[in-house]
Amino acid sequence: MILPVSIFYPNLAVSKNAVTQKLSFQSARRFHRAIFVASTFDKCAINLVIISFLLLALILGILEMSFIDLETYRAMIGLGAPIGMKQGWRMFGPDLRKTNWHTLVLIELEDGTIKAREMPRMEKLGQWERFAKEKERSFLQDRMAIYKYRRFWPSLARYYARANSDIGKGIKARRVTFILMWTPMPDPYAPPAKYTYRDRMPEHDNWQVNLVYRVTPQDLAGL
Repeated sequence: MILPVSIFYPNLAVSKNAVTQKLSFQSARRFHRAIFVASTFDKCAINLVIISFLLLALILGILEMSFIDLETYRAMIGLGAPIGMKQGWRMFGPDLRKTNWHTLVLIELEDGTIKAREMPRMEKLGQWERFAKEKERSFLQDRMAIYKYRRFWPSLARYYARANSDIGKGIKARRVTFILMWTPMPDPYAPPAKYTYRDRMPEHDNWQVNLVYRVTPQDLAGL
């Protein structure tokens, strides 16, 4: 008995110029069984990868527990190295800050006017402003003030230069300066009698110049 392939595989594409392919009933069954086995193998392989990944994550998590001795920890912690898996508990408990800081931006115009912009500071914002400006504060205060992000400072300076220039009115920024204002944090482990409350934190009276950016005509192009 000869049956067309389309009976078993209706979605099988056949070229218009190709001779109609036909298989015997036994051959069709073997063909179907082979594809079923291959599909089952693929599913098992995927499940095995997922289970192995979760098991590895569980092992690395358990290794961080206090009852695991140091020798065992050192012997097994490298299991996740081939795929870059590691446990970063410091994400949930980073070191306490030793300083408080904020950045002051000075935008000097060609006519000698100097504009000052202070990055968002939580202690000077209301409840709604803290919520609305959190992303801005996190980027401009926590990130841009740190030296390792210095490669982004010129781009931010160009942004402030363009934001404070109006070529049509003859207003052009000439220089942008980033000044980091900071002060040491009060001792967080001081006895209760010497606590420093949040609304009584010392002013940021130390300063350093992080960047002096001279604005070029290309920076203001298109305004």
